[in-house]
Amino acid sequence: MLDPRSACAAADVVIGIGSSSLRALARGKPVLVHGMRGFNAPFDRERESLFLRQGFYGEGDGTAGGLRLAGHLAALLADNSRRAVLGARGREIVVAR
Repeated sequence: MLDPRSACAAADVVIGIGSSSLRALARGKPVLVHGMRGFNAPFDRERESLFLRQGFYGEGDGTAGGLRLAGHLAALLADNSRRAVLGARGREIVVAR
């Protein structure tokens, strides 16, 4: 897509890295940060300081991350209230910074 804004607007959860994660957070979307070597994790209170310190990426230990990503995604898709909380907190962080 030349302009991914409509896809982000329609998404329940965004999987991204770097500035795509920040754009999704600015729209109030929950984000799963995807990185290198199997890394993936939600932007949540537990990992907030990590991503704010190092940026919206990560490097895993080289083990396959597909099952972990599927688990994070399934958990978020099953919990509307958690998605709302994560999206609101993400937007709050982006606006504040």
